[in-house]
Amino acid sequence: MEARNLTMRRVILSNLFEYLKLNYDFERPADSFVSGQISDREIDIVLSYKSDHRLGELREALARVESGTYGYCIGCKRPLSRADLEEDPAKRICLACEESFKMCHQQAHTPLFAGSAR
Repeated sequence: MEARNLTMRRVILSNLFEYLKLNYDFERPADSFVSGQISDREIDIVLSYKSDHRLGELREALARVESGTYGYCIGCKRPLSRADLEEDPAKRICLACEESFKMCHQQAHTPLFAGSAR
């Protein structure tokens, strides 16, 4: 695995570890978890019984690192900003695509005759 991917994997694992520690009283040594000494299979085993949206996002981010698609918007395929990834290592969509999605979603849920009083 190339150096950039290893670095991002460690950042994601660090976030995953902190989330587990804060929300689930996870009691595994941080260094073994974050350093990469834990395999993807072990991570899946640790997380398999927890259905939590954030854990799913972090799991998906790890899968994107492995597939080489991490750091790119799933909508437009352009690189995500470093600041966005530092803020949220599980980020998967750029601001422009997110705004576009919100606008489409709002329009889809607007009644056809919103202004008429029948």
